[in-house]
Amino acid sequence: MTSVTGFSGATLANSAKTDEVEVIQVRGIRGSVVKSINTKRYANSIVDAVTSEDIGVP
Repeated sequence: MTSVTGFSGATLANSAKTDEVEVIQVRGIRGSVVKSINTKRYANSIVDAVTSEDIGVP
Protein backbone atom coordinates (compact mmCIF):
# COMPACT_ATOMS: atom_id res chain seq x y z
CA MET A 1 0.00 0.00 0.00
CA THR A 2 1.45 3.32 -1.06
CA SER A 3 0.07 6.69 -0.01
CA VAL A 4 1.15 9.95 -1.59
CA THR A 5 0.22 13.28 -0.08
CA GLY A 6 1.19 16.51 -1.80
CA PHE A 7 0.19 19.91 -3.00
CA SER A 8 -0.56 20.84 -6.54
CA GLY A 9 1.36 23.67 -8.17
CA ALA A 10 -1.73 25.90 -8.06
CA THR A 11 -2.10 25.38 -4.32
CA LEU A 12 1.51 26.36 -3.70
CA ALA A 13 1.19 29.44 -5.93
CA ASN A 14 -1.93 30.61 -4.07
CA SER A 15 -0.19 30.03 -0.75
CA ALA A 16 2.76 32.17 -1.83
CA LYS A 17 0.47 35.02 -2.90
CA THR A 18 -1.34 35.16 0.44
CA ASP A 19 1.77 35.18 2.61
CA GLU A 20 2.36 38.61 4.10
CA VAL A 21 5.85 39.99 4.42
CA GLU A 22 6.86 40.86 7.96
CA VAL A 23 8.27 44.37 8.22
CA ILE A 24 11.00 44.95 10.77
CA GLN A 25 11.67 48.59 11.53
CA VAL A 26 14.89 49.45 13.31
CA ARG A 27 15.11 52.74 15.15
CA GLY A 28 18.12 54.17 16.82
CA ILE A 29 20.06 57.25 17.77
CA ARG A 30 22.69 57.21 15.05
CA GLY A 31 21.17 60.20 13.24
CA SER A 32 20.98 62.11 16.52
CA VAL A 33 24.66 61.48 17.22
CA VAL A 34 25.69 62.54 13.70
CA LYS A 35 23.62 65.72 14.00
CA SER A 36 25.21 66.60 17.35
CA ILE A 37 28.74 65.96 16.06
CA ASN A 38 28.15 68.14 12.98
CA THR A 39 26.74 70.96 15.13
CA LYS A 40 29.87 70.88 17.28
CA ARG A 41 32.21 70.52 14.30
CA TYR A 42 30.91 73.51 12.36
CA ALA A 43 30.31 75.88 15.28
CA ASN A 44 32.38 79.07 15.53
CA SER A 45 32.65 78.76 19.30
CA ILE A 46 32.56 76.05 21.95
CA VAL A 47 29.06 74.52 21.98
CA ASP A 48 27.26 71.52 23.36
CA ALA A 49 24.43 70.10 21.28
CA VAL A 50 21.40 68.25 22.66
CA THR A 51 18.85 66.90 20.19
CA SER A 52 15.31 65.75 20.91
CA GLU A 53 16.27 62.07 20.69
CA ASP A 54 18.85 62.62 23.43
CA ILE A 55 16.12 63.57 25.90
CA GLY A 56 13.66 60.87 24.82
CA VAL A 57 11.41 62.68 22.36
CA PRO A 58 11.02 60.68 19.12
